[in-house]
Amino acid sequence: MIAKRIAVSVAGLTIVLGACGSTTTSTKPAAAPVTTIDKAMADKKAMEDKAMADAAPYQKLSIKDVTGKAFALTDFHDKEVYVENFATWCPNCKKQLGNVQKAAAANPDAIFIAYSVETDLSVDKVAAYAKDNGFTNIRFAVMTPEMLAAVSASLGKDAINPPSTPHYVIGKSGKPGALKTGYEDDAAITASIKTAMTA
Repeated sequence: MIAKRIAVSVAGLTIVLGACGSTTTSTKPAAAPVTTIDKAMADKKAMEDKAMADAAPYQKLSIKDVTGKAFALTDFHDKEVYVENFATWCPNCKKQLGNVQKAAAANPDAIFIAYSVETDLSVDKVAAYAKDNGFTNIRFAVMTPEMLAAVSASLGKDAINPPSTPHYVIGKSGKPGALKTGYEDDAAITASIKTAMTA
């Protein structure tokens, strides 16, 4: 009788433990499910890596703006970037930068950068130039000799010839559009930004 009760108890215990899953417990942790956010982050990282790999040398060079903050063009891989190369002594540049300022004010999601080709100019002088002319929506920086050489090597000598007002737009993919010269009004600059949204 006692043996029968023990057998029934053992059988019942086995059923209960089986139902609780204790006999099939795995020591491996369950894999975390891949979420939409995880995939989006992975896709963004892949896009950043590709943009960096495909970027021209001048796009990767870090440079300080007139406020002392370092940046490289590759930092803005997910935005449209308008770049104007200028000189403070150049009247054509001042006129063109006035148009760039208007376009920058109308396109706050894009990045507008003006690089002085005067590599020996102090950042204070460029900062004063920007302030005196009301160029408040444009990020100003002075090219280093290394950057000047890299821009010329990638885009040609026209890119560092200020009186021709050289400028170009980089799309979200990090690919620069064609180098343009000559005046463009703010509407034409805005149109270039919109075109770059799909580049």
